[in-house]
Amino acid sequence: MNELIIFETPFQKKSIQRTLQAYQINVIGQMQTVYEVMCYDHAVDGYMSELTEKVLCDVLVRYDRFPLYITTSFDELREDDLHILEHLKTRPLSCYEHPRYKGDQRRTDFYCCIEVLNANDLHFVLAETFFRAAWSETLIITFTRPTYQLKISGKWIFKEAKYTHVLDVRDGLPFILPFHDALGFMWFANGDVFKTVDQLKTILPDNYEIDHIIDTET
Repeated sequence: MNELIIFETPFQKKSIQRTLQAYQINVIGQMQTVYEVMCYDHAVDGYMSELTEKVLCDVLVRYDRFPLYITTSFDELREDDLHILEHLKTRPLSCYEHPRYKGDQRRTDFYCCIEVLNANDLHFVLAETFFRAAWSETLIITFTRPTYQLKISGKWIFKEAKYTHVLDVRDGLPFILPFHDALGFMWFANGDVFKTVDQLKTILPDNYEIDHIIDTET
């Protein structure tokens, strides 16, 4: 039997805040807990991104809250990126493109926020995009469409302007990020629905051994 290891971590932990900075996410509102779900495949004796994708898809189907939004980054100069994007649009799906950078013509990448309306589309979109998380590409799953904020840093010739994600969590909804090369995922719990790990377990697949560890380190 494969295994899910849940690390229950305070939202305020420094490593969590560093992760949000790396993903360029600005969270508006208060959150309490992050559940880091690692997916262990006994067939290969290790954590696997392919298993993570399957588990995450099952979790989102069981949670059954649509539409949901999957945001990833693309580079318009890369043929494989454009091929994936064109394939997504043949579903058809609503794909909202937004600049990733502004004020630096050397950069050509952008965010694409994909609206997912049902479980069939979810399977399709994750199959097309989740592997990108293992390549350290942006992958953010939310239950409301994210907005963007222009952030300016540096001065003179070192000045750079970039768009960051703004996630307003005052609605009580969670959001999800991949965890360490997509070998698991981070469920950012919010509101009253996932205040305890037992509440999270109700949407986890049944055919896994589950270990729960409370992380108290800062």
